Amino acid sequence: MKINTLNDIYDRKNNSFDDIRFVLASLVLFGHSYALLYGEGGQKDFITLMFNYQLGSGSFAVYMFFILSGFFMIQSLEANPSIINYSKSRILRIIPAFWLSLGLFSFIIIPIIFNSVNIFDFKDGSSLYFFIKSATFHLFGYSWIIDGAFSNNIIAGGINGSMWTLKHEIALYFILPIIVWFTYNKRNLLLMFFLFFLVLALLNITSEIKLFNIPCCKAWILGSNEYSSFVVFSAYFFSGVVIYKYKDLILISKRYIIACIVLIVLGILYAKLKIILLLTLPYLIIVFGSIFTKRLFSKTGDYSYGMYIYAFPIQQVLIHFFKNELNAEILFISSFIVTLIFSIISWHFFEKKILRWKNNVKKENIIIKERKYEHI
Repeated sequence: MKINTLNDIYDRKNNSFDDIRFVLASLVLFGHSYALLYGEGGQKDFITLMFNYQLGSGSFAVYMFFILSGFFMIQSLEANPSIINYSKSRILRIIPAFWLSLGLFSFIIIPIIFNSVNIFDFKDGSSLYFFIKSATFHLFGYSWIIDGAFSNNIIAGGINGSMWTLKHEIALYFILPIIVWFTYNKRNLLLMFFLFFLVLALLNITSEIKLFNIPCCKAWILGSNEYSSFVVFSAYFFSGVVIYKYKDLILISKRYIIACIVLIVLGILYAKLKIILLLTLPYLIIVFGSIFTKRLFSKTGDYSYGMYIYAFPIQQVLIHFFKNELNAEILFISSFIVTLIFSIISWHFFEKKILRWKNNVKKENIIIKERKYEHI
């Protein structure tokens, strides 16, 4: 009896990963519906309760985002061996839509709703200051709020709390090709880097041990305020990289899937969930996306990124106007609908057009390869 490996079942063009990303973005929105309405110490969603308060639904979704990012970024790097073209592709997918979201809320929607907002003075608390610091992914310092916005909300002044993870994703996008170059793309060496990040993550989760302790806000993602998140995100990201590189050896087995689920249940019961997920979640999510190939949400477009970057500010606006009429379930449903509309418009009228430049990059690669072979 033939035993299938991931290499046997994974089809880059025929999988459900776009749908999974859409569900994950919606899950972040779902978790924020409780946090933004009731505060961090208030009522929790059923997923957080199911996890026995060890992990929130938003963090759970973000971990899976990083797994999938690693899984697909190594494929993107192999398809774009030129670091310049690889970088262009990553920049075009992330930055333009993110800047559009930031600009739309910082300079148009927020000032219209709140007349007292300082728009163009370059000082902490103004729209311009918030935009610049956020648009550069906090590389040159932090700014989380716009003064005068959402003063009656739980997170007063908060415009987009989802964006903090993007700096880690951007960093890993550019760390990956450096490591691939350093290891000559040899998968055994890439495995060693994954194990290195895994050990750092486990040490930090279990004992709060840090490889180094750089003061807060002094070294971007490596500062003391970001370190714990970075090593965990890196472990998940490189788990996706390694799973792709070893896809010919990774067995697809019901027993493995059941074993992973049992381990997760034990992790919940014995307060070890964060550790267990590092060891089981990458296998489960990638196998699931490879086995199930039917698409539902992504048939007409890729709305997952829009769902992620627009949801938080839209939820803040809805809470500002309708706080007394909302509960978490109504906020989730209403913000999901509004965010989906924004995401559809963003995809079809902006993101999709921007990505045509990305496709031109791929065409350039093909032409370069053809010219190379002409001279052989």
